[in-house]
Amino acid sequence: MTDPLASLAHLSPKRHALCSRLHAQRLAGRLMDQLGRPMAVIHTGNPLQPFRVGNCDGGEGRVVLEVRT
Repeated sequence: MTDPLASLAHLSPKRHALCSRLHAQRLAGRLMDQLGRPMAVIHTGNPLQPFRVGNCDGGEGRVVLEVRT
């Protein structure tokens, strides 16, 4: 697996950490606990925001992980 931010090495290490899949997984878990509904980690294909958290419908990109109770 290649790192989507590898070509953007000039960006800060903090941005790299905040845009990681691991951070998105943690956020999805916290949102699921607060909202009481399943959340998904979505791969966007955008190197500036490679992962985001959203609904499990996958309408925004490819769902790589679903967080459910």
